[in-house]
Amino acid sequence: MTLDLEVNSPVVGAQAVMTGGGLRSQSKYVLTMRSTPVQVAAGLTDDAGNFRAQIKLPSKICVSGGLHELVLTGITPDGDALRDSSWIVLDDNCKSRSVRKAKPVDNTVTLGTFIFPHLSAKLTPHSKSVLRGLRSPIRTAKRMTITGYTQTTMKSKAARKFNRDLAKRRAAAVRAYLRSLGVRAPITIVGAGGVSPLRGKAQKYNRRVVIRVRY
Repeated sequence: MTLDLEVNSPVVGAQAVMTGGGLRSQSKYVLTMRSTPVQVAAGLTDDAGNFRAQIKLPSKICVSGGLHELVLTGITPDGDALRDSSWIVLDDNCKSRSVRKAKPVDNTVTLGTFIFPHLSAKLTPHSKSVLRGLRSPIRTAKRMTITGYTQTTMKSKAARKFNRDLAKRRAAAVRAYLRSLGVRAPITIVGAGGVSPLRGKAQKYNRRVVIRVRY
């Protein structure tokens, strides 16, 4: 199963292509959204046990915000059940916040990266707007980790300490704003500083905070 979805885009009307083979002839295949099961689409294999169907995702796929599994199931000639999954994070407005083929390790996904002004730990209006949009998909989070970074050009011992402190203040600013929005999940903040530069990007993109959410 492949899903043609863009992050931060509406899910309803998005294209999904379902293909399979080697299944029982004229047997049923089903696409379901979990964990509260919602049947999204279904059909029958051909005489050779194959199928290919292109669908538009319907409005009933709009379940509550959080991490969900799209499961495509079929039956082998021996009667065994087969399944293929994709994982998606939805917000309450039925927009995708993350889409991935493999199950997230430890049910943890990256949901946000925010850029800060030079030498600043102050959230920009744009960052606040993005954080408000993340409020619903992180409502069911079990834990969050917010990691702050800085530019990576300063190498002295004093500069490294300054950058770690600045990075932690940036992470703390994101945590404080999420708390003001009513987010109650446990949050760990990390001041990584001037490490892990984004290759091929200008230094301003290293002035970032990354949010990882465990469901």
